[in-house]
Amino acid sequence: MKTKYKYLLIILRWIPMLLAICSLIDNIIAYFDVNNYWLGSMLGGVSIIPLIFIFLASYVFQFCIYHRIPLYYVLLNFILSVIDTIIGIPISDL
Repeated sequence: MKTKYKYLLIILRWIPMLLAICSLIDNIIAYFDVNNYWLGSMLGGVSIIPLIFIFLASYVFQFCIYHRIPLYYVLLNFILSVIDTIIGIPISDL
């Protein structure tokens, strides 16, 4: 049972960084008008419910604030993406 607990902690420590890296790469690729479905939606895409679970797990297992900074980045990126999709943010590259 302890090995499963250790594996869970290791995975929970690395998931926020992997999500943030996938989100950053997806933003950079989207800036150059390249549609990458696998990175943005399948591999690094996140919805609200799993993000809430990761936040709660980070508080339950008492991870430090530096563990939650990538989660805040992913959450902010997700919120801006939803606002841009629904309302539209009038910002152009020019």
